[in-house]
Amino acid sequence: MTATLWILGLILCIALCALFERVRLRNIARQREDDSICTFVRSLDYRSLDTKVIREVYEQLQTWLHCGKRPFPVRVTDNLHEDYKMDPLDLDDLVLDVAKKTGRDVSDGSKNPYYDRVDTVGDLIGFLCSQPRITKTA
Repeated sequence: MTATLWILGLILCIALCALFERVRLRNIARQREDDSICTFVRSLDYRSLDTKVIREVYEQLQTWLHCGKRPFPVRVTDNLHEDYKMDPLDLDDLVLDVAKKTGRDVSDGSKNPYYDRVDTVGDLIGFLCSQPRITKTA
């Protein structure tokens, strides 16, 4: 009986945490309702970056942060760990997905100046843009 109550309490705690997180993200989204991909791009030095990477990071994060009917308004300064509560494994998966879709080779990321320093969305874009493009061989 006590084990059952403990498990029910744990499930309730997890459900409440998930609910609070969803409400937190919705509040952030509500404060940023005028933000768009254009706002996002203008906050970057987009002329020196790969626009495919910029767009793909933006879209992947919107999918990952989906909260409600509207897409989440991502900002370059958002901290992936603190603001988005992103797990390092989720970040690795995101990097691999974006790299694959944008033709970036991430097999040796340790040479990248952003290696082990990806904290914000802007850092993530910088990391991916600093990775070499995959060369196609015939």
